[in-house]
Amino acid sequence: MNENHDSIYGCGRSDLPKPEYGRITANAETKTLYFHVYENSIGALPLNGVRKEQIDSIRYLASGAEVPISTSWTHSDYPDIVFADLGADPVLPDPVDTVLAVKLR
Repeated sequence: MNENHDSIYGCGRSDLPKPEYGRITANAETKTLYFHVYENSIGALPLNGVRKEQIDSIRYLASGAEVPISTSWTHSDYPDIVFADLGADPVLPDPVDTVLAVKLR
């Protein structure tokens, strides 16, 4: 809770569909979506329901470290889905609930 409180307090349920890997909360005031990731992904993490042009930044909430948008050719078949690049061999920093803060424009 100490590291992820911004994703809970002042937030509500997101209108986006629930992803298989976790949950999404939203703070309308700060225009931020919080993707709660409960399990490691294989490769980049899909952020369904968000378009690339809507995103201002993606960061790990706990550390503030930037997470880039994946530009891999493997995602070219999915032009309507943004993928967060969690690295070549993604291991979540928090095995219980890693939160990605997606700041919208």
